[in-house]
Amino acid sequence: MSDFTEHIYKLTDPRDESIRYVGRTSDIQARYYAHLAAKSQKEKDIWIRELHDLGLKPIMTVIETVRYSIPADAYTVSPSDRETFWIRWLIEQGQPLFNKMQREQKQNIIFDRYGNKPLEIEVAQLRDENKRLREIIQKVTHLLNSENIPA
Repeated sequence: MSDFTEHIYKLTDPRDESIRYVGRTSDIQARYYAHLAAKSQKEKDIWIRELHDLGLKPIMTVIETVRYSIPADAYTVSPSDRETFWIRWLIEQGQPLFNKMQREQKQNIIFDRYGNKPLEIEVAQLRDENKRLREIIQKVTHLLNSENIPA
């Protein structure tokens, strides 16, 4: 089993302290410099170049550190899930994020068990999880069959 660490981070505009981007990385410093050097036409990269032209840089702050193992056990929280949580939560708080998820339409809305606040669930994410669980069940079944363990 291998252990890994990833950091969920935010990029903040130094002019008004608005949070403009949430990402994840295993190497904070390298990722920060990659953001500063990006030349794409993505809104986030244009914003960073505008800051640079003003003699400013975005502020990068770690908001959560996720430790996980591969293969994952049933209790493992993935960095991707935590990144998604932070993006959605910050959007809900009114932060003007550049993350693509901000513009995606809500595909399904499921209410919590008390019928309160709606929770967004993406169909693709549910399908991926279902597929992963089926693969685990197949592996366990194969192992049980190959070990000739009586039922």
